[in-house]
Amino acid sequence: MRKIIAISLICLYCFNLFGYMVMFHFLQQSSFALIVDHLDKGDYKSADLIELKVSWSLPYAIASKEYQRSDGEIEINGMQYNYVKKKLCNDTLYLLCVANKGKTKLLSAQQNYSSLVNDAASTTGDKKSNTPTGALQQLFAAVYNQVNTEYNLSAGFKSLERLHYTIEANLPNSFIPILHQPPKTLA
Repeated sequence: MRKIIAISLICLYCFNLFGYMVMFHFLQQSSFALIVDHLDKGDYKSADLIELKVSWSLPYAIASKEYQRSDGEIEINGMQYNYVKKKLCNDTLYLLCVANKGKTKLLSAQQNYSSLVNDAASTTGDKKSNTPTGALQQLFAAVYNQVNTEYNLSAGFKSLERLHYTIEANLPNSFIPILHQPPKTLA
């Protein structure tokens, strides 16, 4: 009975250390996959789309006249948005985005839970603890809470690169000594 209690307390401790971050990360990824599936099917209202204009100073960028389907995420004032379409016109990138309320709720729930877990440990006493849980939490937080910014830029040009190869080979000696005179030709 003591072993079962000890194992369950260790599991609870490990979940409080880093397990909740893994769980929230998994839920956020599944929320992203679900909304991308809905966007691919066209299950959104045109009135819900928000247009963002981003300055784009890329020389020789290929401008597009119509919007193209695109996937991505952005956070503006604490609200999560997913890209639906993009268009590049002259020096401006236009993004049409839709709000991802599910991921916004998950992020606020993760912040609330982590503040509750971390504040509960710090308000129990005035003494400083020598346990390495803070270092472990920072280590796992750095691994699982990375901010990934991904740009997928496709351009219609081929990179021209001059390659120089140096070929060295030891050639065999082509001199063959003649031991006798060549045959006489009949004329």
